[in-house]
Amino acid sequence: MPQSLFSSSHPVRAELVEAPSFPFEEKCSPSTSSGRTEVVVDANRRA
Repeated sequence: MPQSLFSSSHPVRAELVEAPSFPFEEKCSPSTSSGRTEVVVDANRRA
């Protein structure tokens, strides 16, 4: 039973995760990079 569910969930989950993962990572990458850079600059300016 668990093997059957895993087999069915594996391909479905992989597709669902991979599809939104690509655009999500691209959109999150610059956002996180900008946010981190701003935080680093703020920390450097404060110091």
